[in-house]
Amino acid sequence: MSPDLVRSGVVGRFFTSFDEAWRYFLGRVEPLEWFFGQFPEDEAFVAEGWVFVPPSEIKQAVLELQRAFASLEWLTPVPEHFLHVWLGGATSAGGRPHDLRHSGAFDAVYRRVNCFHSAVVVEVEAPQLRELIVGTQVDPSTFLPHMTIGVTREEHDPRELRRALLPLRNAELGGGKVTELTRIRFPAARTTLLQPWTVIDLVPLPKNG
Repeated sequence: MSPDLVRSGVVGRFFTSFDEAWRYFLGRVEPLEWFFGQFPEDEAFVAEGWVFVPPSEIKQAVLELQRAFASLEWLTPVPEHFLHVWLGGATSAGGRPHDLRHSGAFDAVYRRVNCFHSAVVVEVEAPQLRELIVGTQVDPSTFLPHMTIGVTREEHDPRELRRALLPLRNAELGGGKVTELTRIRFPAARTTLLQPWTVIDLVPLPKNG
């Protein structure tokens, strides 16, 4: 989910590594934050950004993981149609991630479940991702490529979720080839978020780089 949509002062600090985020989650005593509270109340509000979409087998593996917290009514599973890896919002010249013309298709690995201040995520590994965010509003020092799979509906004590996620920490979902990047426009108000997005630009990545 887009970190550059977060309003200043609403959420906790960004983490500089996945291990740091996990350690913080394991020791967290304050309530998890309200995910939807990051977004405006205006139902006409929309946002845009660059993403890539995981393959169908990865999405199916996510649906299995989501069963672990299905009983937690205060947690919303991200619907299958909205599963993605976020690369950034506003970009430099041309409105596309940096040096996209020279980017080739690459492999991404989806493994390990983690938890940020208000979202359950799967970590995503691909060295090329850091290069693609140059020129976007994303801070490279806190860029942790991830796929959000669950978000909080309210502030809540983390202990229930911690018990649910501990067995999933080292989950291996698999890998997949990233062959295209997509710029999406999506409803981004508190009451409209997670509805289907609209594709406004799609860039195939050359197979030979």
